[in-house]
Amino acid sequence: MSAEKSAKILIAFAACGLLARVVLASVSTGSYDAILWRQFASQISERGLLDLYRSNPHFNHPPIPGWWAASSLAVSNTIGLRFELIFKLPMIASDAVVCVLLWRIWAKRRSTVFAAAVVAAYAWNLDALLLSAYHCDTDSIYAMLALLAVYLVEEKRAHLLGGLALGAAINVKLIPIVLIIPMLGGYRDPRSAARFLAGLAIGAVPFLVPIISAGGDFIAHAMSFTSMPAYWGVNHFLREFVRIPRFSGLASPIMERFHLIGRYIVILAIALLTLVMRRRATAGAPVDRYTTCAASAAIFLILAPGLAMQHAVLPIPLLMAAAPWFGTLYGTIVGIGAFFAYWLGWSGTIPLESTIGVTDDAAPAVQFGLLAWATLIAFVWKIFRGHDDER
Repeated sequence: MSAEKSAKILIAFAACGLLARVVLASVSTGSYDAILWRQFASQISERGLLDLYRSNPHFNHPPIPGWWAASSLAVSNTIGLRFELIFKLPMIASDAVVCVLLWRIWAKRRSTVFAAAVVAAYAWNLDALLLSAYHCDTDSIYAMLALLAVYLVEEKRAHLLGGLALGAAINVKLIPIVLIIPMLGGYRDPRSAARFLAGLAIGAVPFLVPIISAGGDFIAHAMSFTSMPAYWGVNHFLREFVRIPRFSGLASPIMERFHLIGRYIVILAIALLTLVMRRRATAGAPVDRYTTCAASAAIFLILAPGLAMQHAVLPIPLLMAAAPWFGTLYGTIVGIGAFFAYWLGWSGTIPLESTIGVTDDAAPAVQFGLLAWATLIAFVWKIFRGHDDER
């Protein structure tokens, strides 16, 4: 079989993966987040976004996702399609954009067959698929925009646009803030860095209205929010120690302290990684932002003091651009864990919805979460040791 034909078959297979997302979104409501987003949309439609920041501490998102939720509800009421399907469409579109970016990145480095294989691997990446088409939250969008920011800077030298893309990601959720350090750490030219920062600053504009109008409520609910400690990573072990009477007296204050200072540990670890990558590059040579940002996203998940399962999608597009084998392995393992979490919470109805309360230590989801966490550690360890050879 010729290389051209093989590439076409793989691209067709990838297209089927995107189509599968549309089908899944059409027959599903999603997780409990779907209920929350509908409630948010209703409140915004009735009383406005600023009132939502003041009255509902559960709304911890930047303004733009709230406006999209309200728009989705308005469209749903007008044309009769389910709110959840309309709300998920940008997430599915984001995965399609990731596929295009991965094709452009890998077709430039390797053969078209290899590039098509990476695209197909992402299109059928279990966690990416479930998060964009089922869960009903916006995380797939900022994961795509994070990759787009790196692509624009690395491939197009479009530093202003790269800053705008990362700013847009932060406008979806604040989590991509962790990528500012590795993005800036890759610069050796101050003027290019200034253009990137200018784009990032433009991305801060949508935050001004709620900061000025809602003030402390917006800062408390959206900008100071930290997810609850989950059975993931460091917190998994701390929570297990808390359960043991002999160790609970010691573990409880450690877990509380870690929840307070964990974000600073994450920032310091990412800064250290960026410094290592910068010093490793030969004098005057560019720093590989794909790898640095993928490892930074992994560090965030490894050390996060609080986490929700949908946040696990953040590193997948970046991993597929930097180390596709790790991206595929991690996405498969964490996706299996997500599948079991959704399945255990399934109410048995159609459209599919996972709204039954399930403890966050329910097996086997938590065990697959540990395996996924270990996979990220292996990737970061490999990068720190200087073994980046998947290209």
